[in-house]
Amino acid sequence: MNETSRTCQECGATITAEQISAREAGLIKGVLMCPLCVAAVRQAAVDARSATAEKGPAEQEESISLVAVDEASSGPSKIHSFATGSSLAGEHHDEKLNRPLTGPTEAPTRCRTFHSKLNDASIAYMDDQINMWIDSDERVFVKTVSTTVGTFEGKHPEPNLIITVFY
Repeated sequence: MNETSRTCQECGATITAEQISAREAGLIKGVLMCPLCVAAVRQAAVDARSATAEKGPAEQEESISLVAVDEASSGPSKIHSFATGSSLAGEHHDEKLNRPLTGPTEAPTRCRTFHSKLNDASIAYMDDQINMWIDSDERVFVKTVSTTVGTFEGKHPEPNLIITVFY
């Protein structure tokens, strides 16, 4: 056997590289199969789907079942949310930070990031949010600001103005 052919793990037939490239042969559920075995598996899947479609709604098997989980036995949740307890605009908890705020001539110890869509109304709203945040605490001295434009992923990816204020 040369390097361009392999053996079917179901029936032992020879499989060529061309058959694999043409998707006539290949791996199905981790098993390398020849074109005849692949065709048989595909036909069995089609038959199973058509048999399920012919049954009435009461006869069809439930495809998904929900299992109640006892939270006491499952341990703590492994799902973490960054927005837990936050408002829509985002809520920052400065009291959880270890480093104290510094004076106007010292190096920055914290940062806060703001972002908005690229239109007049959104940028004006972001300006108001930044100004209200700075006015809310007399200990905040802006040291430097970084700006960039980047795409925020969401329902519709769109460019945003991103401003990071170091204070």
